[in-house]
Amino acid sequence: MELKCSFITWMVVVGLSKTRPLYRMTIMTSISLYLFARAHPFPALFIAGATLAELYLRHEESTNSAVETTRQKVKNGILFAIALFLLSYPRKGGPTALGWPLVYRLGSLFVTIESEKTFPSDFFLYIGSILLVYSVSQSRVLLQPMFSTPLAKYLGRISYALYCVHIPILNWIGFRIILFWWTSALGNNIGFVVAYAIISVITIFAADLFWRAVDEPCVRLSRWLENLCLGPACI
Repeated sequence: MELKCSFITWMVVVGLSKTRPLYRMTIMTSISLYLFARAHPFPALFIAGATLAELYLRHEESTNSAVETTRQKVKNGILFAIALFLLSYPRKGGPTALGWPLVYRLGSLFVTIESEKTFPSDFFLYIGSILLVYSVSQSRVLLQPMFSTPLAKYLGRISYALYCVHIPILNWIGFRIILFWWTSALGNNIGFVVAYAIISVITIFAADLFWRAVDEPCVRLSRWLENLCLGPACI
């Protein structure tokens, strides 16, 4: 899925590389919206990510990027709050949950709702994630500091490794650890907290090993191959 979406995004970016920035971002946004409407969310998210990256770069290149006005802070804060709200869509009973009936109906106007399990929760997560990344990328003063701490940067570096190792760890020992502490004298609630802490430490440790042993060497190899193919005149 990731390889297919990467190819699709690459073709879109290359095909629009010579167009003016405003036209390029408008067309890419339109393509992303069309893919969302046609129930192809993953390539839509990849193309939306490329659009957000260009918006971020253009924002950083602007002369006033270091100055965030009160109006910009309010706008980014509101978008950030909306993003968190959309990302908190209840997995069960969402259409009738507090504050959600109207949002649910508005979403149904854009994408056909086949069932509560297939459309709403994921759809609102997709839109919320886009708004979250956009609001943070545009807010250097208000929002970015909380995501720029040493811990946040470290978790960002190992995020792909976490994605790769968490499911095998859960299936291998994670659920056994949870069952062990659930049936202990601590009970379900405290037992779950203890199990969650143990699994988190193991997962982060495994992700760090994967990042150092697999992820980083692969990145260095791909850069070496890129430089080898481009040649000195193109670098």
